[in-house]
Parts: sequence; structure tokens; C-alpha cells
Amino acid sequence: MKKFLFIALLILPITVSAQQLSPQSSKEIDMLIKFVQTSPCRFNRNGSWYSTNEAAEHISDKYHYALDRGLIHSAEDFINAAADKSSLSGMPYKVQCQGSRVMRSADWLIAELRRIRKQ
Repeated sequence: MKKFLFIALLILPITVSAQQLSPQSSKEIDMLIKFVQTSPCRFNRNGSWYSTNEAAEHISDKYHYALDRGLIHSAEDFINAAADKSSLSGMPYKVQCQGSRVMRSADWLIAELRRIRKQ
């Protein structure tokens, strides 16, 4: 019985934290990841350029990791925790779309989030 209770207490924080994300926030985050994946851009992470598919996969992995730890409660949290900078080096992620200057990915995603919310 004590073993069961111990395991239940270990699992409970993960279950509770994942449930703290509202359906609206979850939808916005999914839309942002899809936006990254389908954009005509390239992404810079730690000095190397990556395709949109690679970038979307990377930030999706970081998103799920942070979500499981209760660090994400909104689309803004997603941007800050998963799509702003490297967790290892602290270097900001950058994006460059066709015909545009290089900019921080967080600024680019915040602009897209505003557009999504106006719809």
C-alpha cells in the first residue's frame, strides 16, 4: 500500500501540471508550431541554420518537456520556454524568412500569436 501511494504521489504532479494548460492555450501553441513548420523561413539555433521541419520538431520536443514539468500555462510561456533561446547556451533562436532580415524567433512568434488572437 505504501509503495502504491508513493508511486501515485510521484505521478500526480505530472498529471496535474499537464492539465493546467487551457484548451485555448493548447490550440494557440499547436497553431504556432504549425506556423513554424509551414513557414518559408530558416531557423538559427546555436549558430547553425535549420529547416522549418527541424525547428518545429525541436521546439515541439522542448514544449512537451516543459509542459510535463508544469512550466507552460499559456502560449507566451511556450514561446519563452521552448522557442526563445537555447537551454544549453542561452543564445537566442533566430529566424530569417525570404526577403526579410534576421530576427529573434520570440519576436516573430509573438507577432504571429497576436495575429492568431485577432481572428
